[in-house]
Amino acid sequence: MMRAFRDNPRVIVDECIRQYWCMLFGKTLIAAQHGDKAKLEQIPMIFAADFAQQWGVTTYRVCHSGHWHHEKTILSQGRELTGMYMIQHPTMERRNAWAADKGLIAARQLAGHTYHEKGALVTTLNYNPDVFG
Repeated sequence: MMRAFRDNPRVIVDECIRQYWCMLFGKTLIAAQHGDKAKLEQIPMIFAADFAQQWGVTTYRVCHSGHWHHEKTILSQGRELTGMYMIQHPTMERRNAWAADKGLIAARQLAGHTYHEKGALVTTLNYNPDVFG
């Protein structure tokens, strides 16, 4: 991966092997994890503990997850104690033999999110390759 983007100053490849990852963008904490190690509802407290310094300086926190291949969101700011907006993304993959054998069907979709450095989600753009591809 590093070799493919080595001459592009706009791309940073983080080769960290941790399951949980985050970055700061002003007052926004943008986090990611695959989604197979803990329940979605448990993830905010893992980030609060493992990334306490980053958590403490932000006013908006979001975590992107996958693994389950269907879309789900959990808004927890202001109503619950977790303080993080959780987004579980659908898959871009076509249905494979394993999913077919299990009877799993998931809509293919890619979502792009834009954040403001003052601490907010600004836009979401959805792309379905079956419609546009």
